[in-house]
Amino acid sequence: MDRRFLDTFFSLLGRAVSDEVTLTDEHRETMRERAALLLEAGQKHDLAHLMGYALFQEGLSDLYTPFAEAHMLALFRHEGLAFEKERVCDLLSGAEIPHIPLKGAVLRDYYPEPWMRTSCDVDVLVRAEDFDRAVVCMEQNGYEANFRTTHDVSFYSEGGIHIELHFTLIEHTLVTQTHALLASVWDYALPVEGKDYTMALRDDFFYFYHVAHMAKHFAAGGCGIRSFLDLHILETLPHDEEARAAMIEAGGIAAFHKTAVGLCRRWFGGAYTEDSFLDLAEHFVLYGGTYGSKLNYVALNQGKHGGRFGYLLYRAFPPYRQMVKIYPFLKKCPPLLPFLWIARWFSHLFRGGAKRALRE
Repeated sequence: MDRRFLDTFFSLLGRAVSDEVTLTDEHRETMRERAALLLEAGQKHDLAHLMGYALFQEGLSDLYTPFAEAHMLALFRHEGLAFEKERVCDLLSGAEIPHIPLKGAVLRDYYPEPWMRTSCDVDVLVRAEDFDRAVVCMEQNGYEANFRTTHDVSFYSEGGIHIELHFTLIEHTLVTQTHALLASVWDYALPVEGKDYTMALRDDFFYFYHVAHMAKHFAAGGCGIRSFLDLHILETLPHDEEARAAMIEAGGIAAFHKTAVGLCRRWFGGAYTEDSFLDLAEHFVLYGGTYGSKLNYVALNQGKHGGRFGYLLYRAFPPYRQMVKIYPFLKKCPPLLPFLWIARWFSHLFRGGAKRALRE
């Protein structure tokens, strides 16, 4: 993707969320010449609906038509997600269970229109000690439990909406330095006005958690442009810069944050400068798609572990710090580590992991 194309692509996104962004004659020329590629890039990052909206606002009906489906689908998806978020919060409140909506369920309210921020699920956090009660509450009200991970349980509504009920913000795939701060999440939760049990995260912690989640996806193969647009939106809100910076520093992700903000300003702030490191980060994000790619993930980890052979050893024999996140009981009996390596091999072999590992 050349610079002219990227400038047009990000100008369209910027126009969708801000009337202050203007599209130039050069942008319009590029849009007509490369409309198919713009649509493909927008779909890859789940942002085609925003690009379509910008074209609609500009009165470019002939260019808007291919984007119309994504635009309408985003409106439809939002209605279902918004309904389920309110219903889950009402049910948990009725059961007197404190809870905190997370991620897209909150971020969409910061966009000019909530439908602009798409997501595939509704994320809600409850305290670990309330988790069993929360699961019973969900199941008694028609939500079907699907599977459990190290940090949440997935449910599906009767309408097929995916809800993730979290009992901790700590995931074994998150950047390790963030764990201590994420464990104290309830210290930064404030009651929502007029609600007894629905809580909201304090701005500096919410900002930190968003960047930490971006870092998680980046380390797993890349985070899509949508997360950077979220960050750009958060940057435009009234906030305490020092409080946010202190939280980022305390969480150990200041270097990643600097790069993420640099990309935001390059893409949405009109602050493009020559920077070879940002060029690499940009390439990594753009080609990873909404949730990154396996190719990016493997490339990162081969570099981290000394090449292909080192990465192979790491995957076959994960270190204790990694295994204890998958098998928490290992803390009580560290000598079990070799046996759990073997158990993990068999788990991959008989649950379809062998094919994934070979492809990797």
